[in-house]
Order: sequence, then structure tokens, then C-alpha cells
Amino acid sequence: MATSFAYLVTVQKILTRYGMSTYVALGNLGNLLAIAVFIQYEQRKNACSLYLLTMVVFNICCLNVGVVPIIYALDYYDITTATLLGCQMQFYFRHVFFQMLRTAKALACMDRYAICSTNAHFRAFSNPKMAIYVIIGCIIFWSLVAIFFSWIRSVQNNSCNVFNETYAMIYTIYYMMVSGVFPPLLMTIFSILVMKNLRSLRSRIQPEKRDKEEIHPPIRRIRKRDRDLMKMIFIEVMFYVITTLPFSVYLVYKTRDGTQTRLSHGVTDLDNKTPVEFSAIGCYEKPTIDSEKQENDDDKSPSMKNTESKTNTTIPYELQRRNQPSITGYILLVWITTLLYQAMRHLFSLEAQTTCNAIVQYFDVFWNKLDVLAIILFCVSFILRCIPLTECFYAACIVWPIDIIIWFIRSLDIFVAIKRLGPKLVMIGEM
Repeated sequence: MATSFAYLVTVQKILTRYGMSTYVALGNLGNLLAIAVFIQYEQRKNACSLYLLTMVVFNICCLNVGVVPIIYALDYYDITTATLLGCQMQFYFRHVFFQMLRTAKALACMDRYAICSTNAHFRAFSNPKMAIYVIIGCIIFWSLVAIFFSWIRSVQNNSCNVFNETYAMIYTIYYMMVSGVFPPLLMTIFSILVMKNLRSLRSRIQPEKRDKEEIHPPIRRIRKRDRDLMKMIFIEVMFYVITTLPFSVYLVYKTRDGTQTRLSHGVTDLDNKTPVEFSAIGCYEKPTIDSEKQENDDDKSPSMKNTESKTNTTIPYELQRRNQPSITGYILLVWITTLLYQAMRHLFSLEAQTTCNAIVQYFDVFWNKLDVLAIILFCVSFILRCIPLTECFYAACIVWPIDIIIWFIRSLDIFVAIKRLGPKLVMIGEM
């Protein structure tokens, strides 16, 4: 078991070294390109563009401050646990950057609601000068708030965390509210209000055709830019809610459960990683617990083992590793099977002269390629999970999170086919 644990640690280091390095490089490139777009003079005249520019700037700061130290700690010392000052300062800047990112995203949703509101006072909020004042005020606010939560952190057992139970409870409630409750709630509410206002505007009497023809091209470009910004905000809100929901659920569970297992300690530091990594943490933590438990059992005498077997006959499910997949796994297998049947039906329904042409036509669509890749990875991970070998179980724990990431990417098809989402988003496309 110790050899298997060492093998898993090696795999984790490889994924951290190359996987994190890859998305840090791609993330920095994408953020720099976004900055190059939003920093243009025409874009800076729009309040929403200023909020999005702020979000992108703090996004690139979060990416480097939160992930680069993890990669650096693979070959050198960990700056977050080497000294108390390093622990507190790294958390301080990371927390301020993350909160400004969430705040800027919520402010962008509010700005989209203000710009399409019939109330003149609300429309006054969508002003570049007002946006600059609001951004500066938010930076000062979060810079002051983060001081206390940085001060309560300390370094113990090579870990930078909040070890005081009272402070830990305060931080858990605070982080759950400012990260998992208020931001997605505000984003969702204002997005719904935007759709409601757009529906109200579309129900009014349309101008005559000659009036449309007299609209100047610059005004048309401005309206098109506003539509594009609305679409971007809707996509941002959707993915923020999807990626934040699992961690919010975990915080609720942690608040209700007074005892912290090793699994919860492993998830506690999740806020310094990207949301996509959430799906992989559970798979990595479970065999780690099993291996450590096995090593501790090997060091105990037979009398101690007999005593423990009498006093502790039940083991929490989260600390076990089943020999076979759970019922949820089989439900997923049935769902994937139906999806495979649907893909085959789509393939055979294509009008092509030969089967080869039908296959080529099917794979011309990018989303069909992702479907096939995701199904193959799921089948591979499920087969590895059923093999009663520890190495196969670890391999399945690596393949399965990759498959989940692909399914997240696959959900982008919803936003490509906007007209299939209903009349509300059709109104945005027709404005």
C-alpha cells in the first residue's frame, strides 16, 4: 500500500507540474488578450467594459498568486508554510484578488440591468466615471476586510490555515456568504431582471422602418457592443454558479459537521485553486486516507487491533474505498449508455452516400468529437474502477476528473446555440 501511495504522490506531482503549468500559461495568454481588447479607448467609454477589465486584471493576479507558489513548491520550499509572514501575505493578496474578481463580475451584471432599465436613476449608475469610483471603493473595502482574516492564520504542521476553532467558524461562515451565497445570488437576480427588462422593451411598439434606417452606424455599433457584453456576462454568471456550487455545498457540510476528517482538511485549501480542480480532490483524498490508515494499522499490536475492532465497529463511508462502483456509478453508466445510443442514432440518420462519408460528416462538428472523447474516457475510467487492483483504482481517479472537465467544456454548446434556449435570449440576439 505504501508503494501505491508513493505512486499516487508521483502522479499528483506530474499533474501539478505539467497540468497547472499548462493552464497557467494559457490563462495568462487569454487574460492578456482580454486586457488588450478592453483597454481600448472605445471600450473604456463603457462602464461594463471597465468592470470586465477590472475582473480580467484581478483574474490574472489570482491565477499567478494562487497557482504559481504551488508549482514552485514542487522543487523548492513552500513560501506559504516557510514563514508566518509568507503565509499571511500570500493569503491576503490572494483573498483580495479573488473578492475583487467576484465583485467586478457582480457589478457588471448590475450595470447591464442599469443600462436597460426604464428608471433614470438606475441608468445613471451605468456611467464610466461612476464605475471608476465604485471600483476604487471596492478595492479599499476588500483590502481592509482581508486584514483580519490574514491575521488569524498561522502555520502548524506544515500547513497555513486557521487553527482557532472560533476564528475558523467565523471564517467559514464569512467565506460561505461572500463566495458561495451573495455573488451567485446577485448575479442570478440581476441577470433575471435584465431578461425581464428586455422582454418589456421588446413588447413595446417598434419604430418605423425609415427611423431604423436613419440610425447612425456608430449607434448601431454601440448597441451591438452592449449585446455582446450581455452575452459575455450571462456566460460568466452561468459558469461561476456551476463552479462555485460544489464548494458552497462543502462549506455548508463543514459548518454542520463539527469534526474535520482528513478529507475536509484536504478540501479546506480549495480556494487557492481553480474551480475545475474540485472534481479531482475527492478521488485523490480517498486512497490517501486508506493508505495512511493501513500504515497506522501495520504499526499496531494485535491487542490494540482487537480493542479497536470492539470499540469502533463502524467506519464513515467517506473513509472507505469500495471494491465495486456505487449505485451512483451505475446510474452514470446507464446515462452514458443512453447518450451513446443517441450519438449512434444521430450518426445513422445522417444523409450520406457511404458510411465513411457519414462518419466524416458526423465528426466535422466539434461538439460531436467532444461527446465521443468524453464517452471513451468514462468507459475507460469505469472499467479501471471495476478492476480489483489498487493501481487501476488510482488510474481511474485520474481519468475520471479529466472526463468531468470535458463535460464542463461540452456544456458550452448551450451558449453556441443561443436560439434554442428560448425567446428570452432570442430577444437579445434581435436587438
